[in-house]
Amino acid sequence: MKKKSFAATIACIVLVALAGALLMGNTAGAPGSEVDPVVTKSYVENYVTNYTQGYVTSALQNFLNGDVKNAINSIVNQAKTELRAEIKNGAASGEGQGSTGNQGTSDSGNQGTSNSGTNAGEAVSAPTFVVVNVPAGTKLIGGAGTELILRGGSAVAIDNGVDGISDLTGAKDLLGGTKIGLNHHLLVPRADGRGIQATSEIWVMVKGDYTLQ
Repeated sequence: MKKKSFAATIACIVLVALAGALLMGNTAGAPGSEVDPVVTKSYVENYVTNYTQGYVTSALQNFLNGDVKNAINSIVNQAKTELRAEIKNGAASGEGQGSTGNQGTSDSGNQGTSNSGTNAGEAVSAPTFVVVNVPAGTKLIGGAGTELILRGGSAVAIDNGVDGISDLTGAKDLLGGTKIGLNHHLLVPRADGRGIQATSEIWVMVKGDYTLQ
């Protein structure tokens, strides 16, 4: 009788344990249930992709807003500073060149005057353009191929009795007595007495052989 009671007791305990296990299994949720649903591969891939993109984007933005942004700002500021310095130096250099140019014109004039042959009949050769000061009434006779440019004052052409001097700017031949235009490029074809005569004090650029008379 006691053995039957003991067996019945064990059977009850086993049943209670099984019932509890079933209840716990239902509570946890079986695969595919609402508690533990089964997901598709595409869902997992989309989830991972979105998560990864969001994380990478956030990390990249933080990186760009940090060290890289500071580095770029530093480079830009340095470039601006160097550009301002170059502009400032360029302006200063331009002013210096301008003053040098003025001085050069003055020096050229002085040099031209000193080489102009103040002694009548003295022949002078100018391999490059020089500025010559010619008093009123004085003749400047050019050699073959001498180039003249009247810069100031008034003057007239001197011919050889037949042909005049070539006005390269006006594309014409200037016979004796013809007024010379300012800044016109003149050419003396031959060393036969052709040139210009100052009707007032003049400044003329000369390149080549010439004589003041």
